[in-house]
Amino acid sequence: MKTILRSIILTLFIGNAYAQTAAPVITKEKAIETAILWTAERDASTWSPVAMSKYVNDGALFEKQGNFYKPKQKLVIFGYEALYVGMIGVENVTGPNATLKGTPKQIAATLTKEYGLKFNTSEDEWVCDYNEKLKVKLVIIAHPSIKNTSILIGAYLGE
Repeated sequence: MKTILRSIILTLFIGNAYAQTAAPVITKEKAIETAILWTAERDASTWSPVAMSKYVNDGALFEKQGNFYKPKQKLVIFGYEALYVGMIGVENVTGPNATLKGTPKQIAATLTKEYGLKFNTSEDEWVCDYNEKLKVKLVIIAHPSIKNTSILIGAYLGE
């Protein structure tokens, strides 16, 4: 009886200690936003954003379509509905990304208001020198085939 009681107490103690030191749980929205902003925890060997990777690889939440993931339920990123998200990049631009309902101008205005970012524009391309130390820019372009939709990329432009 004493052994069982000690086991229960030890289990509760270890479980409580683990709960206090475990990383906080973040939402899939926050996981994707922080990945795009390059503030998310990244895997040391692959640079993949850990939380975003966990979510997009959950078949109950996302459907894999090539290099992109389509949400199975409504997903709002930076205040805009996301049609697709990705971790690899788009065309020749590497980095976490989201295809959002909204124009590049609207999305840039929201990010400027919420994060104090400054975007430069030429035609339908909006670029922010986001993190010079990491060589990351935020790039927003009009989606080439989905009207009134944009692609937001946390673009790694390393050497």
